[in-house]
Amino acid sequence: MLGTGAADMVDQLAQVLGFAVGGLVIVGLGADRGLQIDAATFLVSAVIVRLGVHDRPVPAFPTVRDPVQPWWPSLVTGAVTVWTTPKLRALVLLACVAGFYVTIEALAVPYSMDVTGSEGGVGLLLAAGPAGTILGMWAISRLLPGRRLKLIGPLAMAACFPLALSAFRPSVPVMVALLVVSGIGSAYHMVARSAFVQSVPDHGRGQAFGLAVTALRTAQGTGLLLAGVCAEEFGAPTVLSGAGITGTLVAAAAGLTWYQARRRRP
Repeated sequence: MLGTGAADMVDQLAQVLGFAVGGLVIVGLGADRGLQIDAATFLVSAVIVRLGVHDRPVPAFPTVRDPVQPWWPSLVTGAVTVWTTPKLRALVLLACVAGFYVTIEALAVPYSMDVTGSEGGVGLLLAAGPAGTILGMWAISRLLPGRRLKLIGPLAMAACFPLALSAFRPSVPVMVALLVVSGIGSAYHMVARSAFVQSVPDHGRGQAFGLAVTALRTAQGTGLLLAGVCAEEFGAPTVLSGAGITGTLVAAAAGLTWYQARRRRP
């Protein structure tokens, strides 16, 4: 749990710095120059990885003789494991809630333009969520394991509900505060991921976890796509609000499913 939290906090911190600095660069130098600088950072990263990461061969385990399954049977095995285990089904559904609150990443620019008439607040809008996630992970990691598991559902709801208030077209500073709260709630993923790994049998962990990650990424991609399409017709504040309300309801249902699954006898 603590290892997962440390890795996630580093990832979120990188996003905070990337969004904030990237926003300032684009405002000061323009989008074209900003993308060129961004591309250069990938080259620097490649050099650091090439020179700074040493080869570490996979350790040999002579006692493990199970053959590696082809991808399709492996996928089916993971799907069956998740579908037939109530806890895993609930955790995958909770993971997919991310498809609702991630919509700010698609609508930060139109929201800033709609409310302020400029793109000056985009970097702050994008950085607010990851900043809140860092705070949430730090706070959750200090709780007892049983308490963390109970909070998964409420935190998932808290990740979505602040977006519902965007219907009132709050100013950028107020929206940033709401997104920080949303980010704090989204820290439930750290707990859910650890609970998922611990609930999967050893022999099917890779397949089941891969399926869960696929469901998460699909939900996020679908949410971003639909948010962008709908914003063309209804405007960013309205779409963000709709995503927040719908996400809160889905999170409530998923949290109830998780609560019921935990109460069942193994």
